Amino acid sequence: MLEELVKIEYHSKDVSKFCRSEVVSFIESTEDVEGECIFFLKRITKVATNIANSKPQYISHMYERVYSFNRVGYQNLARIKKRSPNEQRMMAHFHSHAASIAKKIYLETSCERWFDIFVNEKLNSIHKSLKQEVKHKAHSYSLIALSCQEYARKSENIHYLEKAKHFYKKAGILFQPIDPSKAFKFRMKARECKYNLKRIVTEQSAYSSN
Repeated sequence: MLEELVKIEYHSKDVSKFCRSEVVSFIESTEDVEGECIFFLKRITKVATNIANSKPQYISHMYERVYSFNRVGYQNLARIKKRSPNEQRMMAHFHSHAASIAKKIYLETSCERWFDIFVNEKLNSIHKSLKQEVKHKAHSYSLIALSCQEYARKSENIHYLEKAKHFYKKAGILFQPIDPSKAFKFRMKARECKYNLKRIVTEQSAYSSN
């Protein structure tokens, strides 16, 4: 029954109460999904992310397990030497949803490790995406850049401001042929990060010399 439920509710942003209850119950009672069908894993991780986005109070205590389900998904696919385009898309799916859950864990815990996991998973989702999925890649780079910029502001760690500059540049390059206005926006964001980096380094240098 659960297999059919997550298939029906795959695209639902607001998952039904019954489906939500069944999904949460499965996650709570299941530690190992190694033997599960890859299509079932794809669907349940998508529905779990949708629950986390719309009704996090029902699933936030199980975020790390949801993250592990996504890991099992992409690790199982990684064992396939010659993947079909659909299998490649699924790899990107699992990395993307792993990133979403890692970001939520970071926001709850303020743990830098989970922020770094979010960045790495999001980058893997870009690298595993098909070559023609340029818009998805550009958008993902912009999301990573924005998150790194916000994290740099919060942590006062300029390493992440450098990352933000780098990923804004990547987003700008990819958006250029498909949306020049967005490309310009992200190039300006990269320049803003560059300016702030220089300002911070100058201030730190002046402070250390006093």
